[in-house]
Amino acid sequence: EGCSLSHVQFPSVWSEGGKSIQFEQFRIRYNEMLDNRGVGCAKCNTNLPPGDLSWIGERIVQNFTCYECLKHFCITCTNDDGEDVLGHCHNCKKGYCTDCQKSK
Repeated sequence: EGCSLSHVQFPSVWSEGGKSIQFEQFRIRYNEMLDNRGVGCAKCNTNLPPGDLSWIGERIVQNFTCYECLKHFCITCTNDDGEDVLGHCHNCKKGYCTDCQKSK
């Protein structure tokens, strides 16, 4: 069937300084590929990414994605305790869902 690529991870040092034209072209194509798949939030099924946001932005981390289980979540969903379902590590800037945070 189609491409199974659903997650990419880049070295954190790449977020520093300018990015090459080739990287920017890849980032644009990758964002378009995931947009075309119509990926939705694992909790509420809202299409991702919302509005003018992108899967991979300037921080070059994959947004709306838990880096542990690779499920996708929107930025508005909360768990039963009122916490955001997808939190972000302040050190590495990666997202982790509340289920995976609890298992660590």
